[in-house]
Amino acid sequence: GWLARPVNLSPAKPADLPALAALERTVFAHEVYPEFFFRQAHDLWPQGLLVARDDAGAVLGYVLGAPAAEPGRAWLLSAATAPAARGRGVGARLLRRLLEIFASEDCREVWLTVHPDNPARRLYERAGFGLVAQDENYFGPAEPRLVLRAGLVAAHLHVCDTPRLSLRRFTLADAPFVVAL
Repeated sequence: GWLARPVNLSPAKPADLPALAALERTVFAHEVYPEFFFRQAHDLWPQGLLVARDDAGAVLGYVLGAPAAEPGRAWLLSAATAPAARGRGVGARLLRRLLEIFASEDCREVWLTVHPDNPARRLYERAGFGLVAQDENYFGPAEPRLVLRAGLVAAHLHVCDTPRLSLRRFTLADAPFVVAL
């Protein structure tokens, strides 16, 4: 079945960016990052923009995170899972890998915002994110968001048997890897 097939996680490549922007439009409809932003994110934070693909190479989801200005802090900026892949652990795997990368970079906490009605809120809460604040006008009038935070302790994360990826550098030795479901 579907759960027995591998999900390939890797940093995004430039060729992936149109598919990520299309997924963003599908999932978020009106509040989307423009396609050029994915290119900029790729250039700025190449290891923080991760893609999940099925064994045929189809994009199942992505997650985007970046270091914050404050030392030891990072932000999860966006995450999306294709509608057909929801409920199958794709988002959890992407989130876990991003948190592993942050922890390997001595990040002590990760912050994010999420709409109060977004079903991904449950994923974040299960991953250890807790409510810091609720802002009814975070992105402007009547644009509410919950501000969530998770503390990171590297010893508590399940680390994959993969080369260490860094938010600061990336080489061909840090090739894509596979997480079996």
